[in-house]
Amino acid sequence: MGRPGLTLGVVAAALLGACGATPNGVVRLELAITGDRTAAAERVRERLAVVDDRDDISLGDVDLSEAPPDRLIVGVQVNGGPACARFDVAKAAVLEALTKPRQLSLREVLPLDDAFVDAVAHELGDAASVRRDSRSVYLTVDAPDTLDVVGRLAGLAVGAAAAGVYVDARPQGGPQYQVWPLAQRPELRDGDLVDARADHDDHGQPFVWAQFSGAGAQRFEALTARLTGRHLAILVDDLVMSVPLVMEPIAGGRVQITMGGAPNPTEAFGEAQLMAAALRGGPIAGRVEVVSESASCAPQR
Repeated sequence: MGRPGLTLGVVAAALLGACGATPNGVVRLELAITGDRTAAAERVRERLAVVDDRDDISLGDVDLSEAPPDRLIVGVQVNGGPACARFDVAKAAVLEALTKPRQLSLREVLPLDDAFVDAVAHELGDAASVRRDSRSVYLTVDAPDTLDVVGRLAGLAVGAAAAGVYVDARPQGGPQYQVWPLAQRPELRDGDLVDARADHDDHGQPFVWAQFSGAGAQRFEALTARLTGRHLAILVDDLVMSVPLVMEPIAGGRVQITMGGAPNPTEAFGEAQLMAAALRGGPIAGRVEVVSESASCAPQR
């Protein structure tokens, strides 16, 4: 690790001061970044403040320093609990907040026609079973673990509309995948985004709403007018979060991103807060890569 250069300083007033917990662990990261390190440091502070807002996580002082030529060193005090049982959760949240990009894009879901089905089946071969439900807008693929479904379908484009193949590799109950025909050109991207916040719906489930700029809102209304009666895919970091059916043109430029996957509501809302902060603030830097990391926790006595 390079020798720290200009010290950016310790964040005044420990983040966990409100909860009164005593830190007993530390996470230290050396990040290689491209871009303005001062701006990156501000985004680091914002992301870590969001992590500390989670009910199941508390952080202490945050120390930021620079190291040439393009390094940002982050040290975060963590309360891992009396037996360090919460340390791994806190460490994972810190890593995700600082290294995982969040980019919102909207893509048209194209018709699931025979050409698309045949192209997918041909690429995967006899080892995979490709099924189409007449009421579904995606294919279901059953394949053995030895078959690289994502790799086989990467870069495949089908038909005059250039349907790009999106593969949802999240567990679907065994070695099963969802394969979507999505327009390769995104309709709206981060440049049109002006705000994002986490909230709960009427059933207490967390979601993230994103607000577009004036020009972005106009493009979004035109897009939903064109796609009325069809499906629109909402992606974050090229991962399909939800695929709503567009019932009518939507004015106001606001979309709702459904959250899922977290084992409990508290953790799910924490993930929604992180996603909103990342979408709202943009990437920490042009590129962020973990050069080295260390973490330790001592059980409290």
